[in-house]
Amino acid sequence: MPHLKRKCITRFATPDGKRCKSTTPGAVRTVTHSKKWYGYWSDGSGEHQVPLHASRSRSERMLEDLVEAGSEPTHLRQRRRPLSEHLEDFLASVANARRGKGKRPPAGVRIVRLRDRLTRALAALGWTRPADVDAASADRYLAGLLVPPSPRACPPGDRFTLSDVLSASGLGVRAVGRHVRARRLEVLGGKRSRVYPRATLEAILAVRRGTRGMGPTAVAAHAATLKRFAASVAAACALPANPLAGLACTPPPDGDGLHRRRALSRGESARLLAAAGASRAVLHGLDGPARRDLYALVLCTGLRKSEAAALTAACFRPDAAVPHVVIPATIDKRGVACEQPLPAACLPALRRRLRGLAPGDPVWPGAWVESAAPMLRADLEAAGIPYVAPSPLGDEHLDFHALRHSFVASLDRAGVTLKTAMRLARHSTPALTARVYGRASLEELGSAVAGLDPSRGG
Repeated sequence: MPHLKRKCITRFATPDGKRCKSTTPGAVRTVTHSKKWYGYWSDGSGEHQVPLHASRSRSERMLEDLVEAGSEPTHLRQRRRPLSEHLEDFLASVANARRGKGKRPPAGVRIVRLRDRLTRALAALGWTRPADVDAASADRYLAGLLVPPSPRACPPGDRFTLSDVLSASGLGVRAVGRHVRARRLEVLGGKRSRVYPRATLEAILAVRRGTRGMGPTAVAAHAATLKRFAASVAAACALPANPLAGLACTPPPDGDGLHRRRALSRGESARLLAAAGASRAVLHGLDGPARRDLYALVLCTGLRKSEAAALTAACFRPDAAVPHVVIPATIDKRGVACEQPLPAACLPALRRRLRGLAPGDPVWPGAWVESAAPMLRADLEAAGIPYVAPSPLGDEHLDFHALRHSFVASLDRAGVTLKTAMRLARHSTPALTARVYGRASLEELGSAVAGLDPSRGG
């Protein structure tokens, strides 16, 4: 019959209270009871003894659960649990982990990103139990992320629920919301009874048809997330090894399949702004002056395109003691609110742009964020600047994110220290600033050695 009992613990100590062996001369024998209660029961597999809790009432409840569950070891019960429950445990452990002394837990944005990656991977791989985790299928899944998604046909019907849109587009809830807000698509009904017209779903699928596959660095991040989750499952299930231990999580080196970018020179930046300002074409909802002001802001602040598209008039403080723009945590890549200083050169155009806008109005509205690279490419052609330029390590491109590279390159040319450049670029480590954004061009390297003359001792 199941019952509780405290263990008797026998100890020996010297007269002054120090613990010692039983054979020590003058040793005093003391008998105490264990702090925890122990549960005892027997079944078909034999007799069992398990330490429980210091509280008797809690130990009684724990013993009842153990007797009902049987004597199966914990790791075997973990192996029967679905991976969805293991996923919740993994996310909870990541959220509660402290990354070093005095540092905060990871931001909620990072937890959401991990959940999206793993939920998408488990659904695509068809893994439901820990026994399903397999390195070969994970390799095939990661390789498929590099391939552009196949076109999706719009299902029959005139109105669709959110679940219909998710299954038809293959997107997540947050991604559908971004498409709707960026393209100002029509949505019917209230928050809990939302309905998407057919034109809205067709517009979302049209964007998906032009979507490229992920880059090698993004795929490596997905591989690292899968590998870390598999290690957590392996530890909980007492597996002999992590089944995804051999998964490659390192992005390829420079020139090996990477979409390399280059920075604009001073002359190219001026030509780009002049060409965009003189343009009469409206590209993806932005006229020429609006595009010029947008490019100038990114060149002066290093904002990412998603951040620039989400900024409202209330985010800008052009008349503060130190003019700056406030980047809310909801749109920052790291999920951390920050303030980015604004140079005096961009303030007149920014004040004109903010004039007449309500605090909640977007400064650069429209669907341009989904087609930022083609928009910039059109203005580059008008300025006579090549979109692709050859280099010793491969072709270098001037897409919209290259404006951010140009911002860091301008800081380097201005003699800003690496630490300051890292803070202004809002990077987590100076290694990223130096390795990816701090590459000097051949012309800059040539000007650096132009004054060297060994015959004169210099």
